[in-house]
Amino acid sequence: MRVVVMVKEPIAGRVKTRLAAQIGSHRASELAQAFLDDTLLRLRDRAQSLWVCHAPATASQGFRARCRRFAPRCELVPQAEGGLGARLAAALAGEGVRVALGSDAPDLPLRCLDEARAALEGAADLAVCPARDGGYTLLGLGPGVDPAPLAGPIRWSHPATWADTRAAMAPARAAELTPWDDVDELEDLRALCARLEPGLCPATEAWARANGYLDRP
Repeated sequence: MRVVVMVKEPIAGRVKTRLAAQIGSHRASELAQAFLDDTLLRLRDRAQSLWVCHAPATASQGFRARCRRFAPRCELVPQAEGGLGARLAAALAGEGVRVALGSDAPDLPLRCLDEARAALEGAADLAVCPARDGGYTLLGLGPGVDPAPLAGPIRWSHPATWADTRAAMAPARAAELTPWDDVDELEDLRALCARLEPGLCPATEAWARANGYLDRP
């Protein structure tokens, strides 16, 4: 199974823009880096094939080195040109079971990967971990499923993202896995800090404690 992490290089002013409007661009970029560090650390021993699909394509050497420090066997793959749908479709091209996620839900349970594999090796063509905001934190495609429709008319970062995706991929058989929320805004960050298990995401936990969002020792 190929696991694809879709990320932007954590540069202040270019990542987590909605959250940055609430906590500042510098702190938001630091948090984005912590999310990515924890995501790669948790995935590196669970994914048979781990791709870090990055934007911009000309990511810095520092970014590349940091990714390889946390996940030494990952493949660094530039994102394709175009909107999110086109970039996601390109990243998921190929054969076999493919799963894409971002780094905005660093505590996503690893059992979700097992759920996705089981569903996609079974009767499902499409699998998602839905989020309460109408999107999803994980998207998986089964063997032989063409990702090209993802480049179609899907409203991204919208309450209808999952509904649009399901419609675009029809008649694909869809499986909904464990629901899980990502972090887009301050309310989401507070929810993450409230549910975060001690030691699960050390970089995120350290950032949250240093910035006053986590008061446990």
